[in-house]
Amino acid sequence: MVIRTHMYVGGIYDIYVNDELAMTMDWYDYVRNREVWFSVAGGAYRPEGGYNRFDCFIENKLEYGQTRIRFEYKEPGRVQNNGLVIDYIEFVPIEE
Repeated sequence: MVIRTHMYVGGIYDIYVNDELAMTMDWYDYVRNREVWFSVAGGAYRPEGGYNRFDCFIENKLEYGQTRIRFEYKEPGRVQNNGLVIDYIEFVPIEE
């Protein structure tokens, strides 16, 4: 699952897919990594006009159909502005 977000607005969020925790995201990781995000599938995402992407593997999406995605706010973190900006979410199949 790939999420495109505004990297200067964030906090710390748990991200659930179909009620299973997929990852915990701390937007401050963009600062620590000099605005580069290292993909779980290899390679890196780089900024695009204030936006960037991050990804995670999900294990519970085996067929097309309804998917429930939930972002649960945990704490403000250390980014300049707290909030949540999502441009898009996409599912990219990975061949094993």
